[in-house]
Amino acid sequence: MLMRRYETAVAPAYPESVTPLEGEIAMLAMLLNDNRRVDTVADLLRGEDFAEPLFGRLYDRIVQIVSAGQQANPITLHPLFAADPGYIEMNGMAFLADLTGGAANMALLIRARDQAETIAECAARRRLIDASNALLERTADRELTLATLVDEADAALVAAIERREPSRQATLDQGIRMALDRIKLIKENDGKIGASTGLLELDQLVGGFEPGQLIIVGGRPGMGKTAVACGVALGLARNGHGVHFASMEMSSSELATRMMADLACRALGDWIPFDALIEGRTTPNQDERLSRLRAASREWPLEIDDRSAMSVARLSLAVRRTKRRMAAKGQTLKVVIIDYLQLMTSEQKGQSAYETVSAISKGLKILAKDLEVTVIALAQLSRAVEQRDDKRPQLADLRDSGQIEQDADAVLFLFREEYYLSGKAKAGNEEAHERARASAAGKLELILAKRRNGRTGRATVQYLTPYQAVRSLDWGRI
Repeated sequence: MLMRRYETAVAPAYPESVTPLEGEIAMLAMLLNDNRRVDTVADLLRGEDFAEPLFGRLYDRIVQIVSAGQQANPITLHPLFAADPGYIEMNGMAFLADLTGGAANMALLIRARDQAETIAECAARRRLIDASNALLERTADRELTLATLVDEADAALVAAIERREPSRQATLDQGIRMALDRIKLIKENDGKIGASTGLLELDQLVGGFEPGQLIIVGGRPGMGKTAVACGVALGLARNGHGVHFASMEMSSSELATRMMADLACRALGDWIPFDALIEGRTTPNQDERLSRLRAASREWPLEIDDRSAMSVARLSLAVRRTKRRMAAKGQTLKVVIIDYLQLMTSEQKGQSAYETVSAISKGLKILAKDLEVTVIALAQLSRAVEQRDDKRPQLADLRDSGQIEQDADAVLFLFREEYYLSGKAKAGNEEAHERARASAAGKLELILAKRRNGRTGRATVQYLTPYQAVRSLDWGRI
């Protein structure tokens, strides 16, 4: 084999199983004999993926030359490597001649993308070896906390196996075709596209959740942000859409208790108030029903992450793990829910609150696009809302919180007039106050204040306060 001629010049530092030198030579030979195949592999491979550094440098140069519209061959490559020690050790021009001569037949036997995948996978395995060795050395350092070591291990392993996403570059014709396919899909799904929450009014207002979107759900305390988030998560998971729920405000147990109250009133019947679950005042029949609900939802693709300190980087690691676990079960992660945005931390020290939130919102948008998921981030609004007669939120209420409005694809505000009418009425207005309270009872207003690719609008849903649950208006009433 051709490789044997150069085995004294190549001394791989890894096991042969992860150093596919014959395949790397075949890849170079294939590209030199047919420059057109560069386009087939350039989005999958980089020079750093090659086990033999010289092969990687040759590959990068071939891609560079072809990308510039020139011909890559031994004549154009030789002057660029004449002084390269590795090239000289590999017999220089004779090696390039072999690539277009003796290795040419071998190149004809390989499929370009398959071989590129093999080289890239072996590179990932070598990175895993390096990461594991580095972590073993770090583990002996007693000055490092265990939590730091675990985070470093997590980050190193993810970085080692992470694959670069294929190029998303498209021609105008391809873009138009994708747009037409999307229009067709919307028509086939009654005006909706993306993952459905099961909450009719929300689906119609937002149009479903599409990959790459950042959706902000804002409201003052008591408006039902967590109730909406739990309802959305359960509706998505019930429909088979994977959900990663990052809760920095509540523990997994507290959040699951809220979700149990929601699940218990998914069908008309013996509903279980949230307070009864919190205080342990459930009847034997209700306990049996809760066990059945647990069994019914056991396989739903919903994971809860309740770490209190969460940066975008740590969230990204956690979401990637969730995505891999779900994929192993044949499930697809569709939505990431964050409760709530202002509790996230920044990796950069010394930033102002405005700069911190701006960096976080930008990071969440990048995460949504890179991982092809919808990110739904709950957000607290400024106290300016409380100073107005009409306490419905406005986009201006976000502007003290970094660049959230600019980064978001959609901004949805929650408003419960009932909450603000719960106080005493002014003297002489008791009757009107009671009428207003009765009219607002159990209603939650959804205000879509921004939608990058569509119309804004409003909708009203039921807010079942005793059960911390949100339902469509045409759903059964208590």
